[in-house]
Amino acid sequence: MSSGSFSKVAVIGSGISGAVCASILAAGGVSVTVFETGRGAGGRMSQRRETTEDGRVLFFDHGAPYFSVSDKEVMGVVRSWEARGLVSEWQVPFGSFDQSTGKYVDFDKDETTKKYVGVPGMNSICKALCSDPGVEAKYGITVGKVDWLCDRNLWSLISLDGQDLGQFDGVVASDKNVVSARFTGVTGRPPPLDITSSPDLAILSQDIPVRSCFALMLAFSEPLSSIPLKGVSFKNSQLLSWAYCDSSKPGRSHASSNCECWVLHSTAEYAQGVIARTGLKKLSSDALSKVAEELLHEFEATGINIPHPFFMKAHRWGSAFPAIAIGGDGKCLWDKNKRLAICGDFCASPNVEGFKMGLKLQSLRNFDAFPRAEQHLLQKTRSGAVVSIIGLIIMATLFVHELKYYLTTYTVHQMSVDVKRGETLPIHINMTFPSLPCEVLSVDAIDMSGKHEVDLHTNIWKLRLTREGHITGTEYLSDLVEKEHSAHKHGDSNDHHEDPNKNKNEHGLGSDAETMIKNVKNAMENGEGCQVFGVLDVQRVAGNFHVSVHGLNIFVAQQIFDGAKNVNVSHVIHDLSFGPKYPGIHNPLDGTTRILHDTSGTFKYYIKIVPTEYRDLSHRVMPTNQFSVTEYFVPIRAIDRSWPAVYFLYDLSPIIVTIKEERRSFLHFITRLCAVLGGTFALTGMLDRWMYRIIEAFTKSKTGSILR
Repeated sequence: MSSGSFSKVAVIGSGISGAVCASILAAGGVSVTVFETGRGAGGRMSQRRETTEDGRVLFFDHGAPYFSVSDKEVMGVVRSWEARGLVSEWQVPFGSFDQSTGKYVDFDKDETTKKYVGVPGMNSICKALCSDPGVEAKYGITVGKVDWLCDRNLWSLISLDGQDLGQFDGVVASDKNVVSARFTGVTGRPPPLDITSSPDLAILSQDIPVRSCFALMLAFSEPLSSIPLKGVSFKNSQLLSWAYCDSSKPGRSHASSNCECWVLHSTAEYAQGVIARTGLKKLSSDALSKVAEELLHEFEATGINIPHPFFMKAHRWGSAFPAIAIGGDGKCLWDKNKRLAICGDFCASPNVEGFKMGLKLQSLRNFDAFPRAEQHLLQKTRSGAVVSIIGLIIMATLFVHELKYYLTTYTVHQMSVDVKRGETLPIHINMTFPSLPCEVLSVDAIDMSGKHEVDLHTNIWKLRLTREGHITGTEYLSDLVEKEHSAHKHGDSNDHHEDPNKNKNEHGLGSDAETMIKNVKNAMENGEGCQVFGVLDVQRVAGNFHVSVHGLNIFVAQQIFDGAKNVNVSHVIHDLSFGPKYPGIHNPLDGTTRILHDTSGTFKYYIKIVPTEYRDLSHRVMPTNQFSVTEYFVPIRAIDRSWPAVYFLYDLSPIIVTIKEERRSFLHFITRLCAVLGGTFALTGMLDRWMYRIIEAFTKSKTGSILR
């Protein structure tokens, strides 16, 4: 709720919650009126003024004895109060007294937890805040009726005695009695605010349980030197909760007089028992005197030689502490439409802690793994919306990335000795020879034993290609010329063909040969090429296969090419593999192009084959082979008697590689997802906090954050 929304606000109750709200609203330009039932500000931080029979004036902080601070932002506020002289640190020894053993225990040695008190009284803070510019405090007025005027969109306040207190744009109820049924028990009238007019708030505030407490004010003529502590919590006592020396606080007017003032607090159980007998009505003097005697007797029973006080008076706090917090993480209840805020310790927790609660609850908070959200996270701002949208986009992007990562498989490689026997090796070839017609090309395969594989599941096709690469005809080879290894010396001086000068007179050319020579020359003049593709099934031993013109008669070859130097074995390897392809396989010769210009020679590819098994997610096994290759080119010289060719010489590795396709576990996916989403959420939270603080530094407005 910003100050621009309205100009007049009524704050009911001048305790620490109401006083702080009034001060900050006034600083934001709002006109604030504080209504307080008591004679002065303070609530349960009030200071009691008592006069003895001999005329001495005594002061007692009979409510909250001190407060401690753990939040950095609140500490900044306390520092400002300290600079104004409203608070001071209370530096005295604290501890506990075990009623069952009669010993002092648990001396407070935690010097890091500072305890602050108001100066000169606990009510000094509330009095000063209710006197800030823009704040008008009206004491001794009990609000009896708070009505919402729908036609005017305003709040109307009427006192308990029927006085019209005015109309306001907004209301802050810091006194729980405004909506609590306890108001009825004390006054006999319904609560001032009919909370059913705000259904959302009615559900939360329909029951505000509280714990009662009795305070006993004591004054002694001499200091209680037998007590080594100035603040004592009681263990194993049915009546006393704790006691403290009020005179030991800084700035107390009676500290220099010849007396020492103490305040005792009863247990909630004892107070509840008394109220169960007497009711919520104001206690009689006799009833209060009886309570005082019982508490003093319990104090004297500690065995520490307590002298009888010259002044003793009991006071009942009907709602000393809230039993539960009804405000949740928001720390208050807020109806934005009607501009109604309900705040106080009953919404969050007591802002001012006694020694017993302060010491024990502070230790308990150290184990809190879920601290409350910072203030900037409780407001809806434009900058927060921008950060939220950015965060959602980042988280959605990372989620999609992680989902793809989870759905994408990966492979695991294992190696072992290959023990397979008696299998064949499939060789898939697909090559183009742009400078040689199909009629002169042959494909030969020889294994390590020297046996030429003939018609062994061999399927080779040759496609005639034009100069532009278009197909003009097809030729199917179902057999390969069989030759023994001794007569098939690759790369040696003979290389299939005998010396043409030696036998040129011993052989004649028939008409078929003449026709073929003529056709081949015409094809070469037209730039005809040939594509060779198919599958060779050979024995699973080392060997080689090659594509060449070796299938021609030596005299025919001489007539066609006029010597080996004119045979152009330029080629393009479209595909060369030794088995089916699996996902991710890389065949190093695929796409290889070797074009010769004004030269000729023999290409030799030395291939190392690695047997491979690929197992997919369904555990199906695909036997195949990988390979590596080394390339070597031998130019033809004038004195060479060999003819150019393209050789593929292969050998098999004794090691088999098993490739297993795996998928990442779902728990791994969830873990990574939580990590990236949580990290993004933390990062956007930091960015939102920085933006909030930068904007806050410029605007200097905290009104909305206090009333939200």
